[in-house]
Amino acid sequence: MCVKACLNLASARNRITFLCGEFEGDTSGIAEVENAFLAKYAAKDLYKKLKKAQRSGHLKSKLPMLELFDVALEKDIITQAEHQQLLEADELRLAAINVNDFDKL
Repeated sequence: MCVKACLNLASARNRITFLCGEFEGDTSGIAEVENAFLAKYAAKDLYKKLKKAQRSGHLKSKLPMLELFDVALEKDIITQAEHQQLLEADELRLAAINVNDFDKL
């Protein structure tokens, strides 16, 4: 229940994270995770739109994420701006999970 409450930008999450440092301009460590979370959260309605299109059969359900974004754009399910938002959120997600990427150190 605690984890579910922290997956929203709500008071429960704020009470837990209020002592965390400022992440603006920071591109390392927990800042990457926070930035990825915020980007994915901002795009949550777009992910719902894609899921709805998959359920209705307009999009295949087992496409790699980037291919899914491209096909959704081609089929006018999402706009160019929405496509860009999804790409940026996915780029931040990858940065957050690539913990063994030592080239940037």
